[in-house]
Amino acid sequence: LKLKDILKDSESFYNILNIVLSNVYRLEELVSELIEVSKFISGNVLLKDDIFSLKKLIDFVISKFRSKISSNKNIKLVLDINLDDDDEIIGDFEKIRYALQEIIENAYKYGKDKIIIKAYKDNKGFYIQVKDNGVGIKKEIIGEIFHLFSRTNNELNRNVYGLGVGLFLVKKIIDSHNGKIIIKSKENKGTTVTIFIPFKLKKADSRF
Repeated sequence: LKLKDILKDSESFYNILNIVLSNVYRLEELVSELIEVSKFISGNVLLKDDIFSLKKLIDFVISKFRSKISSNKNIKLVLDINLDDDDEIIGDFEKIRYALQEIIENAYKYGKDKIIIKAYKDNKGFYIQVKDNGVGIKKEIIGEIFHLFSRTNNELNRNVYGLGVGLFLVKKIIDSHNGKIIIKSKENKGTTVTIFIPFKLKKADSRF
């Protein structure tokens, strides 16, 4: 179609406009991620001392995905959140939000038809677990997925856009909060990602 024809067809115009805006927003996200990467690499990340409910944060992130997941009737979302509203942690709200959002987004991208999200605590700290039943990751490359610009080599990746910086940032964020992230996966069976955040965090507002 020529530009003049597109402008005459309002439906075509708005469809193309939505595609352009979507790509602009995605480019903005990638630029923001690369800026965060450069901060972590240079040791110039300033962590905030936010006090917030982990349960409410989880609910907030999940709510952002409900419309996307509900529009895909092939995916079932199972929640098992064993936390109270007053289960608070001290940390950088936006960075932990990004980490959790990235993990759930990956489960959606690479999962098959079911995503299970669990959250609970013990005497050491909080645990957030995201499990899918998708393509999985080869055992020999699990250790590489936290590397910068690393993307697992499978057929699905060809249709998933990204630079391979998300999990690098996730690990840096969790490490900066004295936490741990563990990934267990089997090819064609699925992947389980567990994030642990201790009760006693180091004082934030410090550079990491």
